[in-house]
Amino acid sequence: FTAPRGYSGVTKWVEQVNAASEVNEAMRRAFSRLRMGRLGPVMIEVPADVAEERVDGYAPYVPVRAARPAPDPVDVERAAAALVDASALVIHAGQGVLYAEATPDLVELAELLAATEELAAEFALLNSLTETVHGRTPNTKSMSLESYYIAAELEDVLAAANIRLHTLSQGRFELRHTERGMRRAGAAAGLEIEVFDEFTGTARPANQLSGGQQFLASLALALGLAEAVTSRAGGIELNTLFVDEGFGSLSTEYLEIAMSTLDSLKQGGRTVGVISHVTSMQEQIAAQLRVVAEPGGPSRIAVEAV
Repeated sequence: FTAPRGYSGVTKWVEQVNAASEVNEAMRRAFSRLRMGRLGPVMIEVPADVAEERVDGYAPYVPVRAARPAPDPVDVERAAAALVDASALVIHAGQGVLYAEATPDLVELAELLAATEELAAEFALLNSLTETVHGRTPNTKSMSLESYYIAAELEDVLAAANIRLHTLSQGRFELRHTERGMRRAGAAAGLEIEVFDEFTGTARPANQLSGGQQFLASLALALGLAEAVTSRAGGIELNTLFVDEGFGSLSTEYLEIAMSTLDSLKQGGRTVGVISHVTSMQEQIAAQLRVVAEPGGPSRIAVEAV
């Protein structure tokens, strides 16, 4: 039997002194080990024959500065992240847990990590759903749920608008729903409109139309929206429509077509209000409200009939 071998499992340091001259250095090492590192007992084995020897020149003990080993905070954060991210977590705990009397803390950590794993899986599912609803990855169309619903309604609006635009453009233009630009950051994905031109057989962005053509397309969209809303509102009709300017950009031919379309709405029982400075239009509108500027005072409204 030897003490170093027999007590190595329950001490943090053990040494055997084989000569009286070694006692001073052995005791210095024992006290240093006792003050440093993890907590735990230290042991010096002094055989009987050595214990009977005389020790000369005993040196006083000078305490060393105590220190405790500690892990790098960065490594602690990495270890914590690895524990949280682990899919099949297994914790291997050494005797240091016993020396630190940290078994209850380790058990609590294991229970928290198990609960965290379940919460992390639930969060991943909900986060994926949230990102998809907002048009972000993993949504391959980059289209939010709101845009998706509006895009479905837009199809009905365009169908009604194209009936009007076919007449207004004499069969030249057709509005189409397009997904162009859905990958562009900040775009209203899924809500863009392009115009098919029967004359060229190609489609182009709506902003490439001339001023007069854009006005006709806008008028057709407004009328199509009114009809779509009426069909969705249980028969409630939108009987009033105001058109604010834009007529000045129309050619004489397009102006006559626009006025003919507005007249057909009026004959269908709707009230159509037009805000314009175009003289030729003023001559065709029977009931008019004129804003007359008065010198030195406020403007006045005059009701006139042509």
